[in-house]
Amino acid sequence: MELTADCTRCVGLCCVVLPFSRSADFAFDKPAGTRCRHLATDASCGIHDRLHESGMRGCVAYDCFGAGQSVTETDRIPHFLVVEQVHEIAWYLADATDRGADVASLVAETELLAASPSPSQPDVDDLRSRVAPALRAVAEAARSTYEGWRDLAGADLAGADLPLQGQLLVAAPGQVPAASQAACIGTTAPLATWIMILSAAGQTLPVPTYLVATSGAQTALGPAYIQVCLPPPDVPAGTPGRATFGAKLYSAELSIAGVFGTVPVGAWVSFWTPYNPGVGTANIAGTVASPAAIAPGAVTLAAKRKAKGAAVTGRVTQAGQARAGATVTIFGGAKANKLKRLGRVTVRANGSYAFAAKTGTFFRATAVGAPGAAAPLCAQLGPALGVPCVNPTVNGFTVQSRVVRKR
Repeated sequence: MELTADCTRCVGLCCVVLPFSRSADFAFDKPAGTRCRHLATDASCGIHDRLHESGMRGCVAYDCFGAGQSVTETDRIPHFLVVEQVHEIAWYLADATDRGADVASLVAETELLAASPSPSQPDVDDLRSRVAPALRAVAEAARSTYEGWRDLAGADLAGADLPLQGQLLVAAPGQVPAASQAACIGTTAPLATWIMILSAAGQTLPVPTYLVATSGAQTALGPAYIQVCLPPPDVPAGTPGRATFGAKLYSAELSIAGVFGTVPVGAWVSFWTPYNPGVGTANIAGTVASPAAIAPGAVTLAAKRKAKGAAVTGRVTQAGQARAGATVTIFGGAKANKLKRLGRVTVRANGSYAFAAKTGTFFRATAVGAPGAAAPLCAQLGPALGVPCVNPTVNGFTVQSRVVRKR
């Protein structure tokens, strides 16, 4: 079983299947299932010799442990994410063997699963549950020589920042227990069941995610919604059903590719149901809705001759409504194809702006509206929400006018 990656025998799976976010390790965002902009047509990396200086240090650190070439050469590419996990387990078992641990039976099981024509996530989870105690024992023996060492795997981390990341996958049949589904969405049959496989502090956290058809007044908002039921974080440690690590969600980003179409104008609406403090029961009466509008911005520009320059005026709107507070940068020049930045103004409450250009014949405006509050949204959606509306927002935008000649 090969545990060393050989990119020359793969088809760039890690550069397509895996997602990453712009950070200290990656220079840009890439959703799962999309090609990296640096992946060449021959499945090689176009910047492999300069990944560090190109801001792609995460690519240097990543290792598939040989899973890439394994699934490529055995026609199992759809199972890459699962096989990758099995190969990583095998790598740790190999290290444990080198340290004198007797894990031969676990190695044999891992090799069988790695060679399976259709390995599943439940198979991996089952193997991991049996491998973990053996690896933990090896780790404890290795670390026991370090003074002051403490095992924090699975420790309660309530109150600490705990970054989680992972994949959103289609759940295999039976992967989400029926009791777990019923506790979240009752007797409703989901249109689809997904599962977030998140990792933190040495543990894997599966989070069931359901796509459910809307009903009643909410059909006015769209045909379906995504529902996630997070466990209560504030019940005493040891209480059945308490959030792992005592974790409480306060910020999340979810990237889904190839499922939803583009929404040029509309709104995403999130509904939040809190727990009753300290007891772990849902406070249905405390449910609130928080809508986020999606709408394009627009900017107009007119230039009226004034001495050697012009009086430049226009309006900035979003979905036809005045966009107060947006900034407008004016460009001008003697030729339409050679415009220079002349200055910047702020849009008034009624959506208008004005700028006095000292010189220039041709002008163009670029307007930037930052994401912000959108109070009218609650009134517009109120009947369909059915619960109190809080924190309505609207997206930001950058838009450019056409080039005009002063008159």
